[in-house]
Order: sequence, then structure tokens, then C-alpha cells
Amino acid sequence: TRTYSACIFLKNAGADAGKARNLFKSDKDQFLTVRKIEQGMQVYRERFAISTYSDSVDPQNKVTASKAAEGMVDIDGISASFVLYTLDNGINLSARSDGSINVINIAKMLGGGGHFQSAGALIREVDENGFGNVVFDMKKAEKILKEAIDSYIGETKEGK
Repeated sequence: TRTYSACIFLKNAGADAGKARNLFKSDKDQFLTVRKIEQGMQVYRERFAISTYSDSVDPQNKVTASKAAEGMVDIDGISASFVLYTLDNGINLSARSDGSINVINIAKMLGGGGHFQSAGALIREVDENGFGNVVFDMKKAEKILKEAIDSYIGETKEGK
């Protein structure tokens, strides 16, 4: 009922689904890059999809990684997806969830933030004083992400 009410409100306010869809279209290169990221996906702990992208350092990588993470979380059996990608400031993370995993808690472990189902972070090495140096090595970033996922799994199993 709430969804229907929201649709009526938006329609009365002049919303147009066709125009909205055009805002999210990809050009051919971005489409192919999203597919490349998705194809490089590995499954971690049976329900987490992880992929990386470091072919270029482009501000558009943020949007491309988000689209890939969104696509991977739609795969049957995947509860959360993570894409590590390169920007000039270091290795970044785009995370998505199907609603069963709180990806903001994982992103917070990495110094990031966001929302229950959509989060991100700039990957940093953890030291005894908190978060330290920004990570520029993809393998190191992947290891840090997996450690955060493992920590999250441990916390949720203990009911924390």
C-alpha cells in the first residue's frame, strides 16, 4: 500500500519513469566495464561476492563499481557484494546487500559508512590507534576486506 501511495504521489508531482530510467543509463564502455567486473567476481564464505577493478584511475570508476556491486547482489545465493576499485586517492569500496547483511557495519570497520544495504569506504590499514595509511595495493585491500567480513560474521554469530 505504501509503495502504491508513493507511486501516486510521484506521478502527481510529474515524475516520469522513462525519464528517470534515462538518468541511470550507461555508455557502451561503462556497460562493458561493469560486465568485466562482474565476470571477475569470486564468492567468499559462500554468500559474499567480491570483485576488483584497477585497469584505470578514473572518477567514473565510482559509478561503474556501484553498478557492478548492484548487479552482483542480484545473483541467487549472494547476500552482499563488494567491489574494490582504484581512484587517485587509493583503493575504494562499493558494497551492496540484499537486506540480510548490514554492509554499513562492514564499511565502518574499514573507515567508511553509508546505509544498511549500500555502503562504501576508502580502504586503510588498521593500526593500534585506529585507521592508518591509505591502501594502494589491491591484494592488500582484498585481504583487509576479507578480514572485515570475517569479523562481521563473528560478531553476528555471537549476537552482538
